[in-house]
Amino acid sequence: MKWSNFTYLVKQGFGSIWKNKLMSFASFCIILVSMLLTGISSLAMMNLNIIISNIEELNDVVVFMDKGVAEEQINTLHEKLKQTPNVREVKYRSSDEALEEFKQRYDKDYSVIFDKLFENPMPESFIIKLDDISLISNTVDNISTFNDVETVNAPYEFARFLVNMRATLMIIFGFVLFALIVVSLIIISNAVRTSVFIRRKEINIMKYVGATNTFIRTPFFVEGMIIGLIAGVICWLLTKLSYNSVMDLFNSNTALFTAFGIHDNIQFNEISLVVLLLYCGFGAALSAFGTMISMGKHLKV
Repeated sequence: MKWSNFTYLVKQGFGSIWKNKLMSFASFCIILVSMLLTGISSLAMMNLNIIISNIEELNDVVVFMDKGVAEEQINTLHEKLKQTPNVREVKYRSSDEALEEFKQRYDKDYSVIFDKLFENPMPESFIIKLDDISLISNTVDNISTFNDVETVNAPYEFARFLVNMRATLMIIFGFVLFALIVVSLIIISNAVRTSVFIRRKEINIMKYVGATNTFIRTPFFVEGMIIGLIAGVICWLLTKLSYNSVMDLFNSNTALFTAFGIHDNIQFNEISLVVLLLYCGFGAALSAFGTMISMGKHLKV
């Protein structure tokens, strides 16, 4: 195809958007809403996974040592715990620190009682964070076999609840996301097919006068791609505004939401370019190739 013919067809594609503005606007709205629902659902699923991980961080495993252990034994156990599989972080807590934390749970009037104690009843301990909370039972069983370990306290039930909740929510969100994608494809395909059907006479006339299939398809391809690109940009802008508004709500009540594990969420600026490229690429490809596929039967005259 000559360059002059190509530029002509591209101009025709731009012009046909305005010429068929009603159907172009309908296709634009359908693509916009479909991608917006899919994109927001994907971001929600990603952030939900982070929130559950943050809640898991709040559930520490506490390893209590035998009474009267020497500093060398404490250091030895510290090293063994750090090398234990599935253990990500180990923090030593002395008996004095443990007693002080325990006293802070009570009012000053009651905390003075602990000052009358002849000796500190709190044992030396280690606070452990795990990589994978679903393996908490195996990890605790392993640690319990170490020398100088008296007991290990672990939130088994809550850990099991979090693991089951994560799996259930991921299945639900995955199904919803899959359903949204399928429904979006069907709706967009029907919208494109309707747009092409309305202009079938135009296609037939061009075919009868000897135009090649490529010559006929190119303006429709350009038109669909432009509509998809515009929808992608607008969808990105709406996603950014709505997402940042929700994040501002969380940031204005940091202490409250942090208690529920809602922190360290994905910042839109970190994924802004990726989201824009996905929206524009998906919208342009879906609209452009959908148009070309839908007009296939109208070229057979």
